Amino acid sequence: MLTFGWARRTGVRRMRGPLWRGWLLTPRVWWSRLSRRTQVAVGGGLRQDQAPKARRFPTNARWWHYPWVLVLLVSGVGCVLGVVALNQFFLPLIHLLAHHLLHFHIRWPAGVPNPCGGEDAGKACTTITGFLGPVTGAALTFLVFWIFTRFHVRHWYQRRAKERPYELVRTANDGIDQVVGRDELCQVLIERIRDNRVRCPTVIVGGVGSGKTATLVALTRELARRGIVPVPIRLHDAQDKDKLDFEQLARDRFLEEVNSRLYSDAQAGRLWRTLRWGNRLAVLADGLEEAAKADKTHSGESVIRTAIAKAADDHLPVIIASRPYDPLRGMPAIVIGLESLGEGAALEYALTAGDRSGPAAWGPVIDMVYAADVTAAPLFLRIIRDLNQQGRMRHRSGYQAEPDSASRPIDRYAARWELLKAWREALLDGYLREDFAQSRQDREDTVLVLAAFACAGFLRNTLQVTYEDLTDHDRWQDPTSAHWPLFDTLRQKLDGRRNPAERDDLTHAATAGGELGLVDAQSDGVRFQHGDLQAYLGAQLLVDPDVRNKLLSRLVRAEPSREVLNAMRLLSRELADRRTAQKPRLTTLSMARTMLSGTSVQPDDAAKMVGLLQQAAPGQPNACWQLEFYAAALEIDASALKPRHASLVNELARRWHSYQHETPDRPLDEAKLDVVRRTGEAARLITDRRRHGAVDRRRPLWAPPYADLFQLAADEHSYRVRLAAARELGFGGMDATLALSTAELLRPRSMDLRLGGGPKALREQQVRGWVVPLLHLSTVEDTDSGVPGEERYHRSRVALAEWLRELTPTGEGRRLSITSEMALAQGFRLAANVRRLPVGRARWDRSFLVEKAEFALRNSRFWYSHLALLQALTLLALPDDPAEPLPRRGRGSNPYGLVQHWTRIAGSAVPGRERCGAHPFVLEVGRLCVYALLTRRPERYCWIDERETASRVGSCSVPDHLRREQRLWIPDSMGWSILGGRAQRLLADIMLLLNLADRGDTLAEREERLARADRCDLPPCLTNDRSAMQPSRTLHATDRCDPGATCLDDCDFRLCPLPTRGERMPHEMDQSFCARQRDLASLRYVFEARAPWQNGDYVGLRRFWREMSERQLPNWRR
Repeated sequence: MLTFGWARRTGVRRMRGPLWRGWLLTPRVWWSRLSRRTQVAVGGGLRQDQAPKARRFPTNARWWHYPWVLVLLVSGVGCVLGVVALNQFFLPLIHLLAHHLLHFHIRWPAGVPNPCGGEDAGKACTTITGFLGPVTGAALTFLVFWIFTRFHVRHWYQRRAKERPYELVRTANDGIDQVVGRDELCQVLIERIRDNRVRCPTVIVGGVGSGKTATLVALTRELARRGIVPVPIRLHDAQDKDKLDFEQLARDRFLEEVNSRLYSDAQAGRLWRTLRWGNRLAVLADGLEEAAKADKTHSGESVIRTAIAKAADDHLPVIIASRPYDPLRGMPAIVIGLESLGEGAALEYALTAGDRSGPAAWGPVIDMVYAADVTAAPLFLRIIRDLNQQGRMRHRSGYQAEPDSASRPIDRYAARWELLKAWREALLDGYLREDFAQSRQDREDTVLVLAAFACAGFLRNTLQVTYEDLTDHDRWQDPTSAHWPLFDTLRQKLDGRRNPAERDDLTHAATAGGELGLVDAQSDGVRFQHGDLQAYLGAQLLVDPDVRNKLLSRLVRAEPSREVLNAMRLLSRELADRRTAQKPRLTTLSMARTMLSGTSVQPDDAAKMVGLLQQAAPGQPNACWQLEFYAAALEIDASALKPRHASLVNELARRWHSYQHETPDRPLDEAKLDVVRRTGEAARLITDRRRHGAVDRRRPLWAPPYADLFQLAADEHSYRVRLAAARELGFGGMDATLALSTAELLRPRSMDLRLGGGPKALREQQVRGWVVPLLHLSTVEDTDSGVPGEERYHRSRVALAEWLRELTPTGEGRRLSITSEMALAQGFRLAANVRRLPVGRARWDRSFLVEKAEFALRNSRFWYSHLALLQALTLLALPDDPAEPLPRRGRGSNPYGLVQHWTRIAGSAVPGRERCGAHPFVLEVGRLCVYALLTRRPERYCWIDERETASRVGSCSVPDHLRREQRLWIPDSMGWSILGGRAQRLLADIMLLLNLADRGDTLAEREERLARADRCDLPPCLTNDRSAMQPSRTLHATDRCDPGATCLDDCDFRLCPLPTRGERMPHEMDQSFCARQRDLASLRYVFEARAPWQNGDYVGLRRFWREMSERQLPNWRR
């Protein structure tokens, strides 16, 4: 028989008997194999069951709420009509058919008294029937007429809203025929305004070209599908700017649309009152910022504030779209930020409906979608789709066709300018708007005149430009007029084909521009449909040196305008292209001549624009505009011959403390987010120029100041902005590693709990933990840095190895605090979410990151660190192709076993830790991670950051055939509405427990409270009775509210209550998110959104979440 003979020679104990003897007599082996095969089989079946569910949107709005009086009235009328129809038609018809056709005599049942039996009773019944017959007929005729006059008009209007909603939204055009990526937001908005008992005016805030109008178009169509009458209004059309009334504007607009279908003026009033009383309409308002401009000179109470308060008191369902501006902070309404589109939704829209040829044919479209950053500007998305449909989509300059080549940073405004030029050529050649018969020369002249309109709008900071604004009240022919450069340029370039001094020629150009879809032609001028389009047309005229020299400084010093800033960005890219095309060859001889002659290099136009913006930024009216000027300067500076990037970032870091506020300020946070992202992008572009560009020795390029960006992040109070800065640092690659390592900003700080730690020290330690794993990944894959791979790995792993070493036990005890451990776990989750790095190798091996994440999981002690690392390992375990089927055997075939392994090793290396079962939240995260691995849809079950996810609605609709093109597993547009019901409830309770434990002014306070929450169970306030958290407690309450003051008697955590209404919660939750939790606590979701740890009654749970949602409402609306 075969035996282990080698064991005798090596001194190892020999196994006796044949090889198969151990298998035959060892039940553990057979049980293990059976268990593994069963898990694989069950996993395959569960994948087939869960995959269709994961494709469905989990947060659909419920039916519209109607007044109970209307429901009773309709039910009563229906019953009366049914009885009348039964007695007057159906029963006689049955009797006729049975008696005369079937010869069947129907007799009254024996034993049942007949009210019309007998001669006298029969005569009485005949008399009553004779009287009621005509009355009933007249009533039915009137009822039919009444229903027809109302339902006919309403159904005609709703059919128009469903089929052509862009005709009702005056700020839209026929180009907005398809809206993608806004389904989630529309469902959430409808859910919040459907019930007049809890509705509140809602403001959608978005920047220039962010898709506000497209969202209103999508809302119009969806409301009409639900049987509601949507009434879009434009606040610019209000006749009396000093007395704004949303309901009156909506009434006038609705009656104007249906006037041709009405037979009298009285019917119009009755129809509106019927819709209003029956809760059958919704008002969609656009252009709040334009109404705000008219309100600046108004004395006394704000017109807009009064109008919104009146709409709330009248329970009017109103949704308002606006740009971010300063008065929004005190607006008595719920403000919802309009997030960028998801990458998948952008790709779905850009590719034509019938294009399924594969990624090879999609290359130019996909590349331009990412290069131009169209998710933040849907206008460019529509341009890409139009060019692709016409077959005029070409590879951009610098496009990398090789799939495995190293990624290089992309200048988004250079890509946008290139895209706009291709779109202009297609428009002039007649490929776009081909139904408008006009020659190329006439189209060029029209675009030129509209460019002058755009520049006139720049001077007045408006999209609405009248003929008087353009001609400066007929003074623009005077050389002393500010508009003289516009008139002079038009006169020269039109060359007699049109006379700009004639109003008829200007009117003809405005009309032609409306036919071309560039503007909305009006009786007194034009209105640009998109701010980005106005910026591009204006930039075309500013390319002329005479116009630029005379207008640019005036535009910068005038009232701040986002269109002007975008025009300057586009202008800098056009000037850079011209400079590159005309650049003479730089030789040693030419450089020597320049040095000997003593002539200095003149600054380029981009540098001049940067200087103007940098000089004007401190004098802007508020912090938002100051930051927007700095953001524009950073983007323009990236195209300059000698960038002053370091100077700009250093100046921002010095002034950053003045932009900090303790109260939430969403417009300011959006401005800070933009400037942080532009800083990171510009740094990567400058690094790329240093590596690949032709370096001019007279203008040396220095490494980006990543240390200043780190200090800026450490000074930032806003969590969102700090997280965005950490991401930009993490994507910095080798340059960021060298800069931060030299400044000693990557190693974990030793923080003594006895001495405490200030808020800045806590923020700095948190940023370090976030940055280290992501920076390690980007540095290892930064193949274009010129540093060998082993050296890159060694340099980047030093800081990460020290962080991991701090996790392991030492003789002096654990040195890494719980807050630092949580930050490191979050950093691993940020790194695991990356599928395609912006710089470096496109496809990379994740095994080195998996090993370190599992090491951190073994040595972490806090439950939050465990669940964050579980989600990170889940993202790292997903295949590169989401469409790849689940294998039958081998790696990836048993998600159950993989997640069980992770939950077993969580905290296993922590010494002295009480051995107990996994935390309930960790177990639930493990179940969701199994579903994520089975369905390949992690966005339904996982999240990247709790605060970011719970604070926004989200947009993440991704078709299956486009999922492989995403750069992130879970896009930045991810929000709570994308999660499934179980994941939403889990996220909400995690946020509650973190709000109870993760608070305190010093490190010692936070660590002590987090240590109380470091248990294997949950506090009774989460499992049984939530009244102890007291979400309605006010700041002026007389009772003390220290942690533990209101806890239940048997609670060992001692963390209640929550912060009061006047205090800012550490982990803010969106008001709509809290209202959604109230919905999930109903019996409708008892099986779909189960929470095993919740044992309380549903009534108390709904009451608690109702109070939580009211924390965000204004005082007058609670």
